Amino acid sequence: MAELPSDHSSQRREIISHPYGLPTFGDVLSSLRKAYGLRLNKEGFQGPEVKVTQTSLGDALRRDGIARSAATVSETEASHGLPRNPLLFIAGISRILDLNSGEMEMLLLAYSVDLTARHLPNEAYGLIPKVATPEARENFKHRLELIKKGERLPELENEKYRAHLYMVKEKVLTVQDEQRVIHGGTL
Repeated sequence: MAELPSDHSSQRREIISHPYGLPTFGDVLSSLRKAYGLRLNKEGFQGPEVKVTQTSLGDALRRDGIARSAATVSETEASHGLPRNPLLFIAGISRILDLNSGEMEMLLLAYSVDLTARHLPNEAYGLIPKVATPEARENFKHRLELIKKGERLPELENEKYRAHLYMVKEKVLTVQDEQRVIHGGTL
């Protein structure tokens, strides 16, 4: 069996699947990646059709120093592992795919559920309020369906939380850029 890229947690676990059919972090990432071109067209982009592949997204993350291997995206989408540095990974994905706060929250929530379910499988859904009730889980699934159709999720209504997500994204990427300069172009 091949080793996972070092961008993922070192303990290989079974491919995660959630009771209630809740989407995994890999499902959400895959949907956001595949819907990028649809979203551009709905927003008035008049150029050729844009398709972001796992390889091209992985290459962009690798060039940015976020992933050590282009295979990181395919491993993540297949739910074989989670990024070691989720904040940097999600910030990079958010910049590359031009995600808004609602879409970033979907990634963060999916990451939280996956991480919790891996370590506390029986308690995961009770511990995370945004998926604790059947209505919340259905809302999560509905939001993923909107993404798959190329719809933008609405910006978060909570201005403080929305601003915090954007601030974290910018701070993480600024630190990353500073480190790249210090280390001569690579991390």
